[in-house]
Amino acid sequence: MNSNHDNLRKVGKIKGSHGIKGEVFLLIFSKDTSWVSTKIKIHLTRNEKDFKTYTLNRVKPHKEGVIAVLDGLTTRNESDLLIGQEIWVDKGVFISKNQQSLYLVEIEGFEIIDKTAGSIGFIKGFSSNTAQDLLLVVDEDVEYEIPFVKEFIVNINHGEKTVETNLPEGLLDINSTSDDPDDGDVDED
Repeated sequence: MNSNHDNLRKVGKIKGSHGIKGEVFLLIFSKDTSWVSTKIKIHLTRNEKDFKTYTLNRVKPHKEGVIAVLDGLTTRNESDLLIGQEIWVDKGVFISKNQQSLYLVEIEGFEIIDKTAGSIGFIKGFSSNTAQDLLLVVDEDVEYEIPFVKEFIVNINHGEKTVETNLPEGLLDINSTSDDPDDGDVDED
């Protein structure tokens, strides 16, 4: 991606057309559409090089995304041409205001430091199960899924890019993708 798009984040794709007046269905990967509102600019691309910018004129929640009217689109034929394009938005959209809940992408790249285990690794992405959001944390060859719940989070330090946790004993063993059934030590007699 070229440097003038470094401040953009991929959030979804155009899943389909809706209606006859050029509306499109924006599939949002995170399923969190709380940031979507009118006047937000979205950037569409097929190749992460050539971006075309549209302003959202009307939005309404729909399944795992939103139905949106894009500035300048007035026919179904025009909206059909956008199907499959990736949706990118300015990262600044995801900076939470005081008293609002945190957008997960704000802590991507932060180091997880647990009170007991010490440094666990760095947040490289997010997932969810039916109960809660999960932080995908990677350390060398091991990846962990850590529930992002207030009971486990002690402090988020934006200045130092760290998330301090107090994880229950055994959680990392259960939620790791390591192939080793044990800690790798070899028992010798």
